[in-house]
Amino acid sequence: MGESDWAGNRGVPATPRDGAAIEIVGLAAATVRWLSELADSGVIEKKGVFFQSEMVTFVQWYHRIRSNFHGAFWVPENPAEDADFMIKRDIVNVRGIYKDTVWSGQGWPDYQLRPNQCIAMVVAPEIFDSKSASRALDKIQKRLMGPIGMKTLDPSDLAYRPDYDTTADTNEYSTSKGFNYHQGPEWVWPQGFFLRARLRFPSEDSNYDETKAFVWQVVHRYRKALFDSPWGGLVELTNSEGKVCENSCNTQAWSSSTILEVLDDLENLENPK
Repeated sequence: MGESDWAGNRGVPATPRDGAAIEIVGLAAATVRWLSELADSGVIEKKGVFFQSEMVTFVQWYHRIRSNFHGAFWVPENPAEDADFMIKRDIVNVRGIYKDTVWSGQGWPDYQLRPNQCIAMVVAPEIFDSKSASRALDKIQKRLMGPIGMKTLDPSDLAYRPDYDTTADTNEYSTSKGFNYHQGPEWVWPQGFFLRARLRFPSEDSNYDETKAFVWQVVHRYRKALFDSPWGGLVELTNSEGKVCENSCNTQAWSSSTILEVLDDLENLENPK
């Protein structure tokens, strides 16, 4: 949310994401899947919810998400396939990715490449087409991955502003008073979800052992970061290409926790193929 009177962004959401956000849809799928399992096993009595006077069971809700997800979110690499998906061709920026949102107020933010899709890939991998997810992660790895954090917006996006400074109160609308918090600075915790998603959807050019070796290589960067930190933790975020951000939290719980989950996956996750 903007805070600068000088720049005129006070009270304006920099990243409203007011459509159906992909990670929220993935979390919803995972939640109703879990609820349906609890209902089937008799742990809970409730079988579903009422929506517009219609009873929708948790199973039905889950299958509605799963059956519609790919068609709503996938941006095909080949424009000739657009008719099979919900695509507004004139505002597509990057192809071969999953949309960040669906039905946002302005429309074009749907097609911004952000790392949030990785969260959905981890919590509800079964709603994804495996080849499409793998190719989307290839794009994310190439375009968003930083030394220890994940760019929160694709550098090709006109809104990309990777260096975060809350102390700079200027007439620059897009950055003043940290307006660009989610417009390119490299957050650590999404990289944890990316690595976990990569284990579930390896690149088509790599086998599972090669994918695990890649993930271990990245994890070692965090070991170095922990030993280098006087706080003994992982930072909240960095500026572009891993540069120190003076306004970042020096040790952030969610940064460390997602990397711990990567380690757990490396130990326990079975080869998805």
